[in-house]
Amino acid sequence: PSNDSAELSLTYNSLEKNEGPLTFESFLTDNSILDTVHFQSGNEVTAAIKDKAGTNESFGIEMEGGNRNRYNLTFGQASPFEANPNYLSKACICTDATNMDALDLSFDLRQTYSRFWETNLNIDSSIAAQNLNILQVTVNGNPVGQPFSPISHENDPYQTQALNLNAWVGQRLSICFEGLVNQSRQEDPFGIGDFIMIDNINLTPTYTVSSNDLSIAGPGLTIYPNPAQGEVFVHFETVSEGEV
Repeated sequence: PSNDSAELSLTYNSLEKNEGPLTFESFLTDNSILDTVHFQSGNEVTAAIKDKAGTNESFGIEMEGGNRNRYNLTFGQASPFEANPNYLSKACICTDATNMDALDLSFDLRQTYSRFWETNLNIDSSIAAQNLNILQVTVNGNPVGQPFSPISHENDPYQTQALNLNAWVGQRLSICFEGLVNQSRQEDPFGIGDFIMIDNINLTPTYTVSSNDLSIAGPGLTIYPNPAQGEVFVHFETVSEGEV
């Protein structure tokens, strides 16, 4: 992906995240984070790494809404993502899954949404949440699992969410957190605002290991179990001095 474009499009670069946790506590001193997570935002929203957007009030990914008046409520008649491109943000990471046999994604998520729509327009609270604050994870543009929306206006804790990405292994992946948020805290008369906050992104791959994959030649090499997924053991007998 490229950080230079404001368009909602994605191109690959060489800096990938293939496994392990991606946290943001070292954001101020680790510039590589900016080259690992790639942000794109519509005209009405902002998406960035922000202080107090992560767990324990540390750095994390934050998506915040803007001016609520240009937002189109669809009430299930159309995709809110398609109806509101100016309120759509993306935070994407790339991973090379060509040699993976399985891949799991987990992340910590917290969302908030304003009381404005139910108080001023008598819209049911749950309907407002599901229309005004939505997070959808996509892989190469395809939705994974169900979208996430907040339950309470501002009291939801961070919760660890888990998704299985096995359907996409064997190729290079663009994993995107696509957020739709309506209004900013500044615009919200209740001082809450519509926020999506993400931290502790973790990719857990599984590789199949076979002795055929090893380039070390010699009769004293044993790998077990074979084939295997996960933990394997390698036994290697050294050659005595003078032997060939």
